[in-house]
Amino acid sequence: MPKPLNDEALDVEFTDHAILTEALPVFEGVKVVYLGSNPKRALSMKGRINVTRAELPDNLVLVTKKPGRQNGRQYYDFTLRDDHGQLSPRRMSSTHPVIAVRDRPYADVEHPDHLYEFAKARGEFKLIGSEPALRAIEEYVRQRELLRAGAGRLRAEITGSQEQIVTAR
Repeated sequence: MPKPLNDEALDVEFTDHAILTEALPVFEGVKVVYLGSNPKRALSMKGRINVTRAELPDNLVLVTKKPGRQNGRQYYDFTLRDDHGQLSPRRMSSTHPVIAVRDRPYADVEHPDHLYEFAKARGEFKLIGSEPALRAIEEYVRQRELLRAGAGRLRAEITGSQEQIVTAR
């Protein structure tokens, strides 16, 4: 019986981030609200949004945003109070229609991979945005989960592994 192959023998890297398209979407206007109880919650996630500015005639400025996965880290601060004990200005309104997010700290998030991670942590974070943006994020999460499950099955088939693939829902 032949010995199962491993990743090194194939010279192939398997990742959970196997998105097949080159261009990743940028989700503008989406707020991630922290619902947890830690008053000093902060996160650092791999990847950033690259912003390029180009000056055009007539004093116009063209701004393009492109998410990157391998270019640094993005820091998200969900602290409730600043260093001087004052309430953070990055809080949702006390009159917000969704009662659960009133006066809760939030961060503006545009990177699709970061939104994917926040969407998976449903009890700790809530995404607030326009209906089309939230539908697009939901579709992005669904595609990522399908690709992740497919990559796991492919790995198991190639390496002869009998690992179970579990997808988050």
